[in-house]
Amino acid sequence: MHAGWIQRGSRVVAGVMLVAALPACYSYHVVPTEQLSVGKSVRARLSADEATRLQGVLGRTDRTLDGRLMASSDSGLLMAVPTSRIGPEGITHQRILVPRSSLLEVEERRLDRFRTGIVVAAITAVAAAVVVTQFDVGSPNDGEPKGGTDHNILGVRIPLLALFGR
Repeated sequence: MHAGWIQRGSRVVAGVMLVAALPACYSYHVVPTEQLSVGKSVRARLSADEATRLQGVLGRTDRTLDGRLMASSDSGLLMAVPTSRIGPEGITHQRILVPRSSLLEVEERRLDRFRTGIVVAAITAVAAAVVVTQFDVGSPNDGEPKGGTDHNILGVRIPLLALFGR
């Protein structure tokens, strides 16, 4: 019974680590507004006046605006920004037109291959540790009379388990 709780607890911890590590796979890079791609996730840094103007629409005074780029024109950027309201299909989005004169900088979200590689390696190591610790093969002579044949084909099991605290 006690071991079952420990196993479930280790799975929960591994799941939480995975969820916590996923944002590390992305980073933001400054991109000239002419090179922005419609449909991409962007972060716009706004002037103080624009942040104040949007406070009435969004209910917050952040000087950064995270969302999806819907359109780009000479006059400004049209962005779909998540709101704090939840509708029948999940989080609702508000379309916001940000004038170019109010943009201090625009960043595009991109996959960071190095960080993603580290996350994948960590998840693989945790999964391998869980698999190794879940195998309970026993010692070569468990249940056999003395002088029996050694049928343990996992000769490296004991040193590996010693590394993982078993």
